[in-house]
Amino acid sequence: MRIRQRGGSALVRVIGTVVVLLGMGCLMVDFGYVTAVKSRVQSTADAASMAGALRLRSQYDYPIVSDINSMAIKYAEYNQPLTPGILAAADIEIGVWDAEANTFFVGGFDTNAVCVTVRRDNRQSSAVSLFIANVFGKQNCDVSASAVCTFEVTQDAEGNFEMSRPYIVQ
Repeated sequence: MRIRQRGGSALVRVIGTVVVLLGMGCLMVDFGYVTAVKSRVQSTADAASMAGALRLRSQYDYPIVSDINSMAIKYAEYNQPLTPGILAAADIEIGVWDAEANTFFVGGFDTNAVCVTVRRDNRQSSAVSLFIANVFGKQNCDVSASAVCTFEVTQDAEGNFEMSRPYIVQ
């Protein structure tokens, strides 16, 4: 009986396994980076909506949309100093938060909420650059996050309005 020589077959399998594991590890670097950026963008949306709601609260009787927008944009840029223009005025909405329905409605009479959508995408030339996915033809990834900040308005027996501190609801 003759024994066949199969020298090197284990080495080929090991090299193949190492290549696959390194490829998966490299793609996880991109995934981790995009996840970290998404977290940062969400924090920026939270801060911008909180700043906008604070300004809305201070101007409750006669809200000035441009003041609310400028405050939200200012705080978005504080949180993302290396990404100018991360928040556009078109991505800031002022409206009413319905706590019972857990829903934000744009506009309304007694506005008590600000919804902000922060984007890092190709539209604003700030998409997240990927490291390893370039090999597969994917150079950028779009990331966005939204936040709604509201406050409660109550009226006491004398007709005076009392407002709670703003808080993030969504």
